[in-house]
Amino acid sequence: MTTAPEIPDEFDSKEELKAYIDQLHDQIEFLEEEVEESEKEKLELKQELNEIEGEASAASPEEVERIHAMLTEFVDRMESIDLHGKPDDVGMQDGMRDAF
Repeated sequence: MTTAPEIPDEFDSKEELKAYIDQLHDQIEFLEEEVEESEKEKLELKQELNEIEGEASAASPEEVERIHAMLTEFVDRMESIDLHGKPDDVGMQDGMRDAF
Protein backbone atom coordinates (compact mmCIF):
# COMPACT_ATOMS: atom_id res chain seq x y z
CA MET A 1 0.00 0.00 0.00
CA THR A 2 1.26 3.44 -0.80
CA THR A 3 0.96 6.24 1.67
CA ALA A 4 -0.68 9.57 1.09
CA PRO A 5 1.62 12.20 -0.35
CA GLU A 6 3.28 14.28 2.32
CA ILE A 7 1.45 17.54 2.88
CA PRO A 8 3.63 20.59 2.41
CA ASP A 9 4.06 23.06 5.23
CA GLU A 10 2.20 25.55 3.06
CA PHE A 11 0.85 25.87 -0.46
CA ASP A 12 2.42 28.58 -2.58
CA SER A 13 -0.49 28.81 -4.99
CA LYS A 14 -3.97 27.55 -5.73
CA GLU A 15 -2.46 25.39 -8.48
CA GLU A 16 -0.17 23.68 -5.99
CA LEU A 17 -3.13 23.12 -3.67
CA LYS A 18 -5.17 21.67 -6.54
CA ALA A 19 -2.30 19.40 -7.57
CA TYR A 20 -2.04 18.06 -4.02
CA ILE A 21 -5.80 17.44 -3.88
CA ASP A 22 -5.55 15.61 -7.22
CA GLN A 23 -2.84 13.39 -5.74
CA LEU A 24 -5.16 12.57 -2.83
CA HIS A 25 -7.97 11.70 -5.28
CA ASP A 26 -5.56 9.38 -7.09
CA GLN A 27 -4.63 7.76 -3.79
CA ILE A 28 -8.30 7.18 -2.94
CA GLU A 29 -8.89 5.56 -6.33
CA PHE A 30 -5.87 3.32 -5.79
CA LEU A 31 -7.19 2.29 -2.36
CA GLU A 32 -10.64 1.56 -3.79
CA GLU A 33 -9.10 -0.74 -6.40
CA GLU A 34 -7.11 -2.55 -3.72
CA VAL A 35 -10.23 -3.00 -1.59
CA GLU A 36 -12.10 -4.47 -4.57
CA GLU A 37 -9.23 -6.90 -5.25
CA SER A 38 -9.07 -7.87 -1.57
CA GLU A 39 -12.81 -8.55 -1.54
CA LYS A 40 -12.45 -10.77 -4.62
CA GLU A 41 -9.57 -12.67 -3.02
CA LYS A 42 -11.55 -13.04 0.21
CA LEU A 43 -14.51 -14.56 -1.62
CA GLU A 44 -12.26 -16.98 -3.49
CA LEU A 45 -10.60 -18.03 -0.23
CA LYS A 46 -13.95 -18.57 1.47
CA GLN A 47 -15.15 -20.73 -1.41
CA GLU A 48 -11.98 -22.81 -1.40
CA LEU A 49 -12.09 -23.24 2.37
CA ASN A 50 -15.69 -24.43 2.13
CA GLU A 51 -14.61 -26.99 -0.46
CA ILE A 52 -11.77 -28.19 1.79
CA GLU A 53 -14.18 -28.37 4.71
CA GLY A 54 -16.52 -30.55 2.63
CA GLU A 55 -13.68 -32.90 1.82
CA ALA A 56 -12.54 -32.99 5.45
CA SER A 57 -15.97 -33.95 6.72
CA ALA A 58 -15.97 -37.06 4.52
CA ALA A 59 -12.25 -37.83 4.81
CA SER A 60 -10.93 -41.20 5.78
CA PRO A 61 -7.93 -41.33 8.12
CA GLU A 62 -5.68 -41.82 5.08
CA GLU A 63 -6.99 -38.63 3.45
CA VAL A 64 -6.28 -36.43 6.49
CA GLU A 65 -2.63 -36.02 5.48
CA ARG A 66 -3.65 -34.85 1.98
CA ILE A 67 -6.12 -32.37 3.50
CA HIS A 68 -3.40 -31.14 5.86
CA ALA A 69 -1.22 -30.38 2.82
CA MET A 70 -4.14 -28.58 1.15
CA LEU A 71 -4.66 -26.48 4.26
CA THR A 72 -0.97 -25.64 4.45
CA GLU A 73 -1.07 -24.35 0.86
CA PHE A 74 -4.29 -22.49 1.65
CA VAL A 75 -2.76 -20.74 4.69
CA ASP A 76 0.33 -19.82 2.65
CA ARG A 77 -1.86 -18.17 0.01
CA MET A 78 -3.92 -16.48 2.70
CA GLU A 79 -0.77 -15.05 4.27
CA SER A 80 0.45 -13.81 0.90
CA ILE A 81 -2.52 -11.49 0.50
CA ASP A 82 -1.57 -7.94 1.39
CA LEU A 83 -4.17 -6.82 3.89
CA HIS A 84 -2.55 -3.46 4.62
CA GLY A 85 -1.91 -4.43 8.17
CA LYS A 86 -1.22 -7.60 10.01
CA PRO A 87 -3.17 -9.35 12.73
CA ASP A 88 -2.24 -8.30 16.24
CA ASP A 89 -1.35 -11.91 16.96
CA VAL A 90 1.36 -12.72 14.42
CA GLY A 91 1.42 -16.27 15.76
CA MET A 92 -2.11 -16.73 14.48
CA GLN A 93 -0.84 -17.98 11.14
CA ASP A 94 1.46 -20.53 12.78
CA GLY A 95 -1.39 -21.72 14.96
CA MET A 96 -3.59 -22.21 11.91
CA ARG A 97 -0.87 -24.10 10.07
CA ASP A 98 -0.05 -26.39 13.01
CA ALA A 99 -3.64 -27.12 13.96
CA PHE A 100 -3.42 -30.70 12.72
